[in-house]
Amino acid sequence: MLYGMGTVFVFLSLMVFVLFLLARGVKNFPGSLESTNSEQTDGANSQAPNGIDPAHLKAIELAMKQHYQKR
Repeated sequence: MLYGMGTVFVFLSLMVFVLFLLARGVKNFPGSLESTNSEQTDGANSQAPNGIDPAHLKAIELAMKQHYQKR
């Protein structure tokens, strides 16, 4: 019983550690939610990043506003 519980404890501890490392690594990718939220600008003055069509960008902004209004 102790061997089995020890195995589960070690596995879960290792899994938590690996997930923590993955979460820290994902934050550094461009386009992650943290980097997108920290660069908030209003739609009229912003330039389209990475060559995205401004019409598509405006449609995405409107869809997000509608989504958050439903909450």
